[in-house]
Amino acid sequence: MQKIFCELTGLPTLRNGDIPHFKHVTDETVSFWTNSTKSWQVCDTRAHAVVVNSFEDLEASTFATLSKCCNVPIYDVGFWVESLNEESATSLWEEDKGCLAWLDQQPISSVLYISFGSTAILSKTQYEEFLNGLLASQQHFLWVLRAGLVDDIDYSSSVAQIVSESDGKGLVINWAPQQQVLSHPSVGGFLTHCGWNSTSESIANGVPMLCWPYYADQPLNARCIVDEWKVGLWVKCSKEDTGLIERGDIEKVIRALMEGPEGKHVRENATKLKERCCQCSLENGSSYRKLKALMKSL
Repeated sequence: MQKIFCELTGLPTLRNGDIPHFKHVTDETVSFWTNSTKSWQVCDTRAHAVVVNSFEDLEASTFATLSKCCNVPIYDVGFWVESLNEESATSLWEEDKGCLAWLDQQPISSVLYISFGSTAILSKTQYEEFLNGLLASQQHFLWVLRAGLVDDIDYSSSVAQIVSESDGKGLVINWAPQQQVLSHPSVGGFLTHCGWNSTSESIANGVPMLCWPYYADQPLNARCIVDEWKVGLWVKCSKEDTGLIERGDIEKVIRALMEGPEGKHVRENATKLKERCCQCSLENGSSYRKLKALMKSL
């Protein structure tokens, strides 16, 4: 059990693992934490407003608390579902749109979409454990295995091995048109690092998540996904001394999401949360009204 870090009004109870590791840096010249605090102070005293990519119904208590302690208006104007489903112009790598045709051939809600984001790195040992757990789960999957994700492997031969051993159930690509993938009816789950872009896109499309956070805001996002919004499951580490997530644990949680009663429960919750997200961007929805108010104030 992790120790409680702090309890703040409007937020879930924060534990040590939820807080970015850079909070421990004490040298103010390199402390991102200190710089972030100073940025908020500047924002609070000099900004015209604060615009947040979230929506009222998702974090109502947080926005209520912020509104009381912030000296400027806060406009929570996310998530715009239609815009999320448009083609991204800011992708770091070339997107492989061929995966969409592959998804067209898969059963409804059968595919686990896997992406660790643009910066995470897996050790070779963790990669092998994950691969074996994934294959043992016998689920359909679309895996974004970008070059550089894993230390010390031959990318081409690894992709060939995965596709061969998946018996036709798996597809591996370098980068995906994620917004289009998550809106595809064949996708039934998302194994994610829990960055905010991925989190918001998954919520907007009603896709339940398997949470494997790494750093920065990801652990806290994951806590909200699992414990507050109840639209995901943890990928848990049973060996805290090594930090290695073993193949058996990986197989178990994938099956839980894609086949089990836990997965059914979070899938139902994800569908309901998507509906609430859609409502906020309709005319007279909370995000629509606040965006209109923001534009009027400029």
